[in-house]
Amino acid sequence: MPNSPENQFYRLLLESRLSDLESQDETNAESRDTVVLDQTSVGRLSRMDAMQQQAMAKATRQNRTAEIQAIKNGLIRLDEGEYGYCEDCGEDIPAKRLELTPTAVRCVGCANKTARGSASSTRCTTKRTSPPSKLPASDEISNAVSAQ
Repeated sequence: MPNSPENQFYRLLLESRLSDLESQDETNAESRDTVVLDQTSVGRLSRMDAMQQQAMAKATRQNRTAEIQAIKNGLIRLDEGEYGYCEDCGEDIPAKRLELTPTAVRCVGCANKTARGSASSTRCTTKRTSPPSKLPASDEISNAVSAQ
């Protein structure tokens, strides 16, 4: 039912969020520009701060781009009549989940299975044979840094 009231509601949610993200992307374009090396106007620490801000802006843009793509995929699923169905098991995704996360493609059960599967595959499997070494005290670290 592509034109049902529920689908129109989700379409509005998705389109509204898409508009917000695209607006943010345009607004923040300047913060991703190359940091200019001009030691006369910007000191070394200020330049490092600017580079860090640039890196954060680029990471934010990557996240925003991924969300924009998820929204576009949601709109495609709406048009095809597939929106609101879990892509793994085919069951309905609860309305509350879709209201909170309109880009959800899995029901809670399948999302949990997927999360557990990826978490277990990234766990460290090596066992420690000895206790961890004692970490140096903050005084020792300060002395080592000042000695350099």
